[in-house]
Amino acid sequence: MHQHVDEALKKYDFSGRLRLLGEDAEQFIPNSVAELSAFIRKCAHEGKRVRVVGGANSYSPIIQSADRGALVSLFNLDRLLDVDLEKKQVTVQAGIRERDLHDIVSEYGWSLPQVTRKFNVLAGGLNSGHHSSGSDIPEVASAIVVGMKIMNGLGEVITANPGDDLFYAGLVGLGRAGIVVEYTLQCVEKFYLKAVGVQSSTSHLLETMVDVAPTKKFWRLIFFSIHWHRIRLIYAFRVSRRRVHL
Repeated sequence: MHQHVDEALKKYDFSGRLRLLGEDAEQFIPNSVAELSAFIRKCAHEGKRVRVVGGANSYSPIIQSADRGALVSLFNLDRLLDVDLEKKQVTVQAGIRERDLHDIVSEYGWSLPQVTRKFNVLAGGLNSGHHSSGSDIPEVASAIVVGMKIMNGLGEVITANPGDDLFYAGLVGLGRAGIVVEYTLQCVEKFYLKAVGVQSSTSHLLETMVDVAPTKKFWRLIFFSIHWHRIRLIYAFRVSRRRVHL
C-alpha cells in the first residue's frame, strides 16, 4: 500500500526494489527557493544532472538520480504562501503534502474540484499525472492548477500562466520543463463524496464505461493481472453534506 510521505529522501521507492541514489550521487533538501537556486547553479557549473523526487510512489527509474548526479527533494518547501478569498485560490510551495493541502482549503470552506490522493507530495503527484482523474478531466493538474513558478537549469525562477507554452509543458512535465517550486490552485465550494464499491467483469466494464462514466465523475478501478477477468470498481458522486455512520 502507498504510505504517507513522512521522510524527505528514501533509499528506495515505495516497493522497496528501486534504489533512488545512483553511484556517487548527491542528495539535497533545500529549505528555501534561494537555497535550491544556489544548488542548481552549482550543479550546472559542475555539469551534474539533477532529478527531483516527490514521495517516490513510482515503479519507474525516472525517480532515480544519475550516477554522479544529484537528487533533490522539495520536502521542506511546504508552506502556504497566499490565499485569494475572492477567487477561491490558494498559492502553495510545491513540496506541500496533499493531505495538508486538503486540510488548508477545507478551513476556508473550500474543496479542490478534483480529488487527489492524500499520501503524496503535491509536485510529485501533479507532475506525473497521478491517480484521480475524472471522466471529463485527463488528470488532476488540469483541473486545479491556474499558475506555476518553475526553476530552470540555471537556477532562474520563471512564472508560467495558462496560455504560456511553459505552463502546458510543465503541468505534467515529469520534471523535464524544470523544477516546479510554487503552484496557484483553483478551489470550489466545499463538497463531500459518497463512494460505492462494486465488483464487475472486465468485459462488461469495457463495454459500458463510455456511456456510464459521465454519470459518475469520480472513479477508481482496481484489478490484478492474475485476475484480469474481474475488476473492482469504486465510484463516487458529490453530496452537499457529510454523513457519519456510527
